[in-house]
Amino acid sequence: MMKKREIKIFIGVLSVFLMTFTLSAQNNYDAEGFAIPNSIKGPRYGLGDDSVACVTQLSLYRENFRQWKSSNYKNEAIDYTVDSWRFVFLQCPLASQNTYIDGSKIIEHLYNKAQTPELKQAYIDTLMLMYDRRIMAFGNEAFALGRKGVELLSYNSEEFEKAYKILNRSVVRGGNESESAIVNFYFMTTVRMVREKGADSTIVFDNYDIAMTIIEHNMKAIKKEIENNPAEAEKNERVLKGYETALTNLDNLFEPFATCENLLAIYSKKYEVNPNDTSMIEKMLSAFDKKNCAPPLYYAASEQLYKLKPTPTSALALGRMYYKLEEYNKAIPFMQDAINGIQDNDQKADAYYLLADIYKNLRNYTSARANALKAAELKPNDGKPWILIGDLYAVSASGCGDNPVTSKAAYWAAVDKYQKAKSIDPSVSEIANSRISIYMASYPTSENIFFYGFKKGDSYRVECWINEVTVVRSSD
Repeated sequence: MMKKREIKIFIGVLSVFLMTFTLSAQNNYDAEGFAIPNSIKGPRYGLGDDSVACVTQLSLYRENFRQWKSSNYKNEAIDYTVDSWRFVFLQCPLASQNTYIDGSKIIEHLYNKAQTPELKQAYIDTLMLMYDRRIMAFGNEAFALGRKGVELLSYNSEEFEKAYKILNRSVVRGGNESESAIVNFYFMTTVRMVREKGADSTIVFDNYDIAMTIIEHNMKAIKKEIENNPAEAEKNERVLKGYETALTNLDNLFEPFATCENLLAIYSKKYEVNPNDTSMIEKMLSAFDKKNCAPPLYYAASEQLYKLKPTPTSALALGRMYYKLEEYNKAIPFMQDAINGIQDNDQKADAYYLLADIYKNLRNYTSARANALKAAELKPNDGKPWILIGDLYAVSASGCGDNPVTSKAAYWAAVDKYQKAKSIDPSVSEIANSRISIYMASYPTSENIFFYGFKKGDSYRVECWINEVTVVRSSD
């Protein structure tokens, strides 16, 4: 009995719906087959008797839908919802956006109860057409197309080629307004287009740039909103989590393509065509930095970017270039220019950390520590600055004492920093534990500690430039 009702509902919806769209397709779709926004015209509820019927059926369906929703979509109110919703959907396209929002849930319910693959596919087709009608009636094309593409994949992941076309249009039209899920599925389908449909791998790099620009813009904006609007922090944290998840997924999907060889092949062509495209150069340098690649193109592009656009970003790129070339003294002024101009705390922290490492290589340990501490202050959950400070202490040990105990005391202070690093940043635990193991074995022996008048557990101020209090420990 239920199956017959499902078929009746479906035939009633789809047959009339398809007829309506066939008659109006010429006026409601563009040359690429996309619904034209706001192309349905007319009074909200129609005219004359149609107007009365639209208001009546809209009220009936909405009331029953609310009851169904309040039961967590479990009670029988759905049985009294479908017919009136169908009427509004077909006859009153401009009556309410809720027709399309609720329609997604109604079609999901009917799809889940359908008994045959043919009927299930028909409901998917109806859902896709419903999104077209939503765009024709109310516009907001980018948002609706994004939802359409994501829903298509949720029902049938093998429709990724069709979904890619939809999501690509959504992201291009929506830009930074694109939701995290839309960006995520957009790049997932991009990769599948290359792997399974033989699309040019260039689209992976182009679409990665597009997707990352959207994600980074929104993460920055949401973090600022969380700081400025604590009352909405919980909601914004959830939105931020969505973009963070998308970021992780994108990087994982992009990783196999982002070899130094591929990056060089892709960006060499782009740079040759337009060496004055500052946006492209910035993305190229960022991609090279992530893979720790430094071909000649990297250096040429860094210098070109600073020439075209002497900004904190281009100063940072040039500083990184000289760092990679181990021309540390040349790198310092560019790094300082970058730090002075960068506003984002995370980016500034990364710049301070790089400057700290530059000073470390120049054996200017005091300046190295000072910059590492600034990096740690701006990015308190990053363990790398503390690893670097620990390394500075460890390499200074022999010069900071004059006997078998004091000349190893810096190892105590170094291990303190490694312990701190892994306590705040689990991602550095492996490297921290490795160093802890090495330098604990280099502690003075209990015999030497006793012989030179020290006691395990006592406080001790490490000498020379370190000038830091730690605790006496032995290797045995």
